[in-house]
Formats: sequence, C-alpha cells, structure tokens
Amino acid sequence: MNVAQVLMGTQTTLGILPSGSMNVFARELGIGSHRYDVALSALLGNVRKEIDIFTLNGKPFLQMAGIGPDADIIRRITPKMKRRLGPASHVVTALQTLKAPLPRLTITTDGGEMLCGAQIILGNGSCYGGEAHLFRHAAYDDGMLDAAIIQRQHIGILMEVIFSMLQNGAHADATPPGLEIRCFRRCVITAEGTVPYQVDGDYVGELHRGEELVVEKLEQKLLVCVPPTPAPNTPFEKLLSAPVVQTLFHKIAEMRTDN
Repeated sequence: MNVAQVLMGTQTTLGILPSGSMNVFARELGIGSHRYDVALSALLGNVRKEIDIFTLNGKPFLQMAGIGPDADIIRRITPKMKRRLGPASHVVTALQTLKAPLPRLTITTDGGEMLCGAQIILGNGSCYGGEAHLFRHAAYDDGMLDAAIIQRQHIGILMEVIFSMLQNGAHADATPPGLEIRCFRRCVITAEGTVPYQVDGDYVGELHRGEELVVEKLEQKLLVCVPPTPAPNTPFEKLLSAPVVQTLFHKIAEMRTDN
C-alpha cells in the first residue's frame, strides 16, 4: 500500500504481482492469485484502469476495510500460521473469535442513515476473502463504497452471509436476514467498546468508545495495470458457476423464503 500511496494522483501506473496468501485485490482486477503469467500480461499490455481510493481515518485502502471480528481474525494470524496453513489460517482463527465479546457498532452514512451491528465490512470491490464475492454490484471505479453491516455474530446469520457469498454476493435489494448492504461516499463509525479494525488485510489498530472512524473518498485516483484477458476461473469458481449448482442455490433460496 505504501507504493500505491506514492502513486495516487499521478500518471504512473501500479503493477500487481499476486504473491500474497489471499490476493483479493489481484482477483478483483482479473489477475487472479499466484497467476504470474496473467500479471505479466497486465504489465506488458496497454490496459489501464483508474481505481477509486477511500481512506479510513486518513489511511488509504484499495479493496476493503473491516471493523470487528474480521479484523480480529487478521490480528490473530501469525506469519508462521500463514506459511503453514495459507488461506486456511483465516478459518482457524475465525473459529477462535466466535465467542469473543462484540461491542455494538454504529455507522452513519453521508445520507444521514444510521445502522447498528456487530461487524462492518467496507468494500471498494466485490471480492472478499479470496474467491468469494460479498458485494454483488460493487465496482472499484463507480465512485461509491459498499458496506456490509452484520447485525449479530450468530452462526445462523453467518451461514446466511456465506450462502449469499456463494451466490456471487449480496446487494441492497436482496440481503439475507441479519445483513444490511449500503452504498455511500462517506461514513462515520463508532463503537460502544474496544473494536479492532483493518484495511486491505493489514491490522491497523483499535477503535475505542468515544472515538470515530471517518471513511471518505479521495479526489485522487490510482492507475493500475489490468490484464487484457482476465485470469480463467479457478476450479472452485467453475463449480459455483455450474448450472446445476446455481439451480440448487435458487431452489434452496426459494425454500428459505417460503419458510
């Protein structure tokens, strides 16, 4: 992110090498994870995109930010766990956070709407946690930031959120119970207790009672290299997009609605 900060608002283009454990931003750009061949085609090609930049208390982020349990997960992951388990380290630490106390969060949007929840995830794109899509209609160049407000850390609600992610994400007009989706350019987040927060998968610090996290869009944009042809779907993505699987998802959704 330090390099991106230097390049914001300039005509110099940022190239991405997807060598991390999750590579969420690279997936968002169509580069994929550990697809160095696709990354090279982006660097050598002539396709460039302008990316919106948002800040959280002045700290820029490209893809996402999280306040609550997902930041706690990132805080708990050690370099040794990443080397040994890779993406599975997020699952292991997620299980450790299920019973942790969750202070109530409040988000106030630039439209004056106020919502409360146990966890807030902000997305400048649709991807979250690797191959999953949390925000169906989010785009990194639409001038808007999407927010997912999870009302309670309840296993039923979390399963509903995961189910929507398997169906290419949620949107404001179609959200599972316990989840709200909103879009805005600026918001303010407060907490009734101490809550960790992260940006772009890096743990930043804690929000305390009486403090505010201010999220707003910068006027500057960032130029990035994008592959002329997106990376092909992974086996998992191919499985999710298969007609029989999509039909099964729709049938399950209809059954849940009827009940």
